[in-house]
Amino acid sequence: LVILSSALIALIPTMEAFEDMFTNGIYYVNLPLFTGIPNKADHLNTLEKYYSRIRKKTTSWKNILMLMNDMFTHDYDGIEYRKVGFYGSSPVCLFKFFVTASDPQYLYVWSTLLINCICFLVISVSYVLIYVYSTSSSEELTSGPNRRFFEKRNKLLRRKISLIICTDFLCWMPFIVLCILHSLEYVDAYSFYSLFSISILPLNALINPLLYSNVGSVFTSVKKFGVRIIADYVTKKEAINRKQD
Repeated sequence: LVILSSALIALIPTMEAFEDMFTNGIYYVNLPLFTGIPNKADHLNTLEKYYSRIRKKTTSWKNILMLMNDMFTHDYDGIEYRKVGFYGSSPVCLFKFFVTASDPQYLYVWSTLLINCICFLVISVSYVLIYVYSTSSSEELTSGPNRRFFEKRNKLLRRKISLIICTDFLCWMPFIVLCILHSLEYVDAYSFYSLFSISILPLNALINPLLYSNVGSVFTSVKKFGVRIIADYVTKKEAINRKQD
């Protein structure tokens, strides 16, 4: 269910049925009428001057491109264009998190961020409950001969839970705050997009599997194995030297 939901969130912006929500503008190859990448409002203003009457609220991108083709068929022999979609809003070509109220994807992006916040809260509360339950259930066992073992286990559990919650918080909360400030137009956060999308958020995804797994014991086992190999080599080397002497 989680994988299917994640796939849908990623694929919906690429579906043609939703292009009116996720197309940010049109790039024209051979048309000097616009500068940059005009959005729907820019197109409608130009079309209104040419056709005199346009229903701005109901005009889709499909109809806009049809009208644009009709305008320039004779002079330009058609127009060549490329749609600038949801994933093409920045050079990073990743999910468009930084939106303002004028963006057609505003509600979609903030729904996704809200889901992230809810997931973070659910995970945090769940791990705190796991820790509380584990601590209370092991208190009866700590008075016996295995007291040191259970104290060590609780200490490792507390450290793992703290690291999971802290890394998620430090990676996602500053990013969400930056999204809020950009949405309210207090700051222009596009310059930070590459930093978060390429470095910080993938780093969080890399760290989580290491924290969830018992990676410490794996490193310990590898270290012990390496020490044993070195010790065996040194012992054999000393035995050979004694025989030669």
